[in-house]
Amino acid sequence: TVFIFEALNHLSAFEYFTNIKLNNHYIRDWLPYTHATYYSFFIILGNYFAFRLKKHNEISKLFLLLISSITLIAILILGSRIALILFLILIISFFFEKIKVLIRYYLSAGFALTVILVLYIDKLDVIRSELWSVSYKAIAENPILGYGIGLSNKVLNTDHVYITENSVLTYNHPHNQFIVFLLELGLVGTLLIL
Repeated sequence: TVFIFEALNHLSAFEYFTNIKLNNHYIRDWLPYTHATYYSFFIILGNYFAFRLKKHNEISKLFLLLISSITLIAILILGSRIALILFLILIISFFFEKIKVLIRYYLSAGFALTVILVLYIDKLDVIRSELWSVSYKAIAENPILGYGIGLSNKVLNTDHVYITENSVLTYNHPHNQFIVFLLELGLVGTLLIL
């Protein structure tokens, strides 16, 4: 993998991973579809089927380990944190059969992770923090009914977020489905969906 990173804009693996949100396009740009999280979900789905095959003894432990290792490496390279969490949940689910205990655990952990993400987004992901900040301002301008279905990209595309003095991020999506609902449908539409 070091060769891949150095071939892509002379980045070392360390440089790639320390600023993955700005660098993972070097990997995604040569793929036919460029959304890292969606790719990661497809990869996890394949790993899920491998776990099912192992459960029925249709593949060996070694082959499952190989598939899971490739899955983990791919998710890390693509840089999707939610996919990494889902992959870890898949692994835990495979080893624990009691579904009611798992559901309670996942709901509690999911709620805790959501609270941490929202409270510390500015420290965890500066770009997403800026996207959410501008989205909140747009929501405040039209909170009751929103801007209309499919119009969040037009509303947000008019602003720029400055990541550093020399780096401008133009965007058209807040990267949070609840914020998209609030932008497009307002409080009324969001409450109806929930």
